[in-house]
Amino acid sequence: MRCTHALGFLLVFLTACATSSRSRDRTPDPPPAELRADPAARAPSPEIARTYRSGLPICFDAALKVCRDRDWRIVSQQPSASISARAPSFDVTLNFSRTPENRTRVTVRRTPDSRDDSKRLLDQLCDALLEPRP
Repeated sequence: MRCTHALGFLLVFLTACATSSRSRDRTPDPPPAELRADPAARAPSPEIARTYRSGLPICFDAALKVCRDRDWRIVSQQPSASISARAPSFDVTLNFSRTPENRTRVTVRRTPDSRDDSKRLLDQLCDALLEPRP
């Protein structure tokens, strides 16, 4: 009986050692060729996204209100889908979608120099929806 336990322990020990040495020796995969060649692909995305607990129509209405409170001109809107607005110094597009977790995802597409304004917009949307900021 002891011999069987000792042999089982030895086999488990050797398997664990072989597995851990393989994971340590493995080098990470290099990035895809298009990312290495194109420095613009490594640049931060012009989109900022945040999810909210509120329903899609509620988030859409709150975003319209926030844009109007900031005196942005609404250029176009597709109910419960997207809002395009024009601020004095930049344009912004908000896209609304539903996630599998039953949350509303709001994606702000902006010009590269208006990142702070986009974050403030999402923060004001949190306040309008009475949701905690992340």
